[in-house]
Amino acid sequence: RDLLVEQLGKGIGNGKSTSVWNDSWLSLTSPIRPTGPPNLKDQELKVSYLLNDNSTDWNRVRIEDLLSQYTTTILCMRS
Repeated sequence: RDLLVEQLGKGIGNGKSTSVWNDSWLSLTSPIRPTGPPNLKDQELKVSYLLNDNSTDWNRVRIEDLLSQYTTTILCMRS
């Protein structure tokens, strides 16, 4: 079980407990996370920042600004 958990990505939910840079959240089938390095001010950023306020819809502007190379991948994911 532990091996399986290590090899899978992470469900996002509201994104408040998922680190943009430290958690594997870009895929549910592979352990993929964004490559950095992030700016110093963005190191503790949570995936919830990439969602629209009070919603589970992605904020395209924030995604393009922070993770432009992953925009298509992220926008195709359900949060």
